[in-house]
Amino acid sequence: MPISTSQRNARVRPILFMIAWSLSVISSAAVNLEELTFSSLRNNAGQGAAEILAIDAPSQTILVINPPLGHIDRFAFDEAALLSKSPTRGLTRLPSIELNQELRKQGLLGSGFSWTATSIDLWSEANLIAVSIAMESKTSEIAPTGYVLFYSLDQGAFIDAIEVGHHPDMIKFIDSKTRGLELLVANEGEPNPQGTYDGEGSISVISIENVRDSSLWRHTLIPLVDQATAIQSLIRLDARTKNPLKDLEPEYLSVTNDSQYAFISLQENNAIGVLNLATKRVETIFGLGVKHHDQPGQEVDVSVQDGGWQLKSWPIDSYFMPDAIAVFEHQTGIYLVSANEGDTRDWLGHEDSIKVSRIKCKPSNATSPPAWHGQRSEYHLGALEVDRLPIIDNSPACPERITAFGGRSISVWNPASGQLVWDSASDMSARVSRCLSADPMDRRSPKRGIEPEGLALAHIGDQTIAFVGLERGNAILAYDLTEPAHGQYAGGIYFQDGRHRGPEAMKFLPSEPNANEGLLFASFEYTATIAVFHVSMRSTVGDKTDACW
Repeated sequence: MPISTSQRNARVRPILFMIAWSLSVISSAAVNLEELTFSSLRNNAGQGAAEILAIDAPSQTILVINPPLGHIDRFAFDEAALLSKSPTRGLTRLPSIELNQELRKQGLLGSGFSWTATSIDLWSEANLIAVSIAMESKTSEIAPTGYVLFYSLDQGAFIDAIEVGHHPDMIKFIDSKTRGLELLVANEGEPNPQGTYDGEGSISVISIENVRDSSLWRHTLIPLVDQATAIQSLIRLDARTKNPLKDLEPEYLSVTNDSQYAFISLQENNAIGVLNLATKRVETIFGLGVKHHDQPGQEVDVSVQDGGWQLKSWPIDSYFMPDAIAVFEHQTGIYLVSANEGDTRDWLGHEDSIKVSRIKCKPSNATSPPAWHGQRSEYHLGALEVDRLPIIDNSPACPERITAFGGRSISVWNPASGQLVWDSASDMSARVSRCLSADPMDRRSPKRGIEPEGLALAHIGDQTIAFVGLERGNAILAYDLTEPAHGQYAGGIYFQDGRHRGPEAMKFLPSEPNANEGLLFASFEYTATIAVFHVSMRSTVGDKTDACW
């Protein structure tokens, strides 16, 4: 999607908030989510065992990475049995693919290095599975490169390992009519916890010209910034970093339907990159700005000392900082939806965040200090974690505004202009507060709250639906984005019994016989479970006072 010269040269962009609809307003169409079946992953650690998943519709196979065991766990499902709610609708466990054995066999595990599987994708037509591997060392001063391992989809047989950038964090197959099959890799380039190295963020493109001969596959490493990259409005960088490229950390990728452009979520930088896949250049990076929590509809809970869920107006801002993003098309153009989780860059001796109660600064005007300055007790803003970098830059004077991490919402953006089109504001937090107990989730209020992390877009009937997984909110919510500027809550499922916690990734599989229904597959990090949900559309939602439908 072309970016005009005037848009590229824009340095300041107004933030226009489309406040989310109130809890009392009901969409004309609603989504019903019904759990059909689930399975637990075998693991030794529990947490972190059900991470990213991939679905192969033709073979009806689920693949999910299991980092504690170093496996790709595989399951078979029967779509017809699931949709008919057959009593034999459970998932069938298939033999796992063991990654550690192949890494050792290929000589990729050097002395003193550990590894973790970070992402997985598949391409049915090419019979390929790809899984990204991030390497880590506690002592090395050089950021280690990562790898992508390729396996056959039908047999799980190893094919090849391709070296990519540092800390690959997300991968995605695409097929272009002009370029053929490619695998995109977001190399996050994050530092190790000890701070002995900090890699550069980058994008890898693996061109798969001949599926049967991996020796012909080509790897291209793309920097996030070159001399021609246009920076639109402010992006979040650490002024103390000598090499800004080490600050840029790609988190997620989403690609236009024509496979000509990829959008890159730069989460810790509160920005989106626009990658031209034909020229293999990042043309533009646009900052996402902040939301203001003293505006109506943007209320937020910032304390655990206030007796439970307390959404209030506060004189603070927050970065959007999306994790997952997804492209969708509308008659008015191309749009991008973002799950605004928030994150920080922390390692030994370096912290991005500071609690408000620990900010030591002197108001430049003693008779009129910043509004937040007098609310630093633990019962108010005191425990909230905010960005240290502007405070350091402003020291010893107090900044007029302080900024927290993560928008606690989803947003719709116009990537051509970088403009915010719509934001769900405090709607998600308000619904979770009405549907789930504050204990223990309220403990996350001073950090990043409910943390919207995962996204799955679905076209159901005439509706465009975004499913949003709340990592710290124990819920999957659905929003109708059929009119991008007027998003509406359309339904959700709240795991009140805690059987599933920490939704990490989701995939939607439309139903062939019925365009108004389908299956939603979800992985849950903290309970090491995967679940399958029946998705159907309803014309009415019944009781308008019930926020938990």
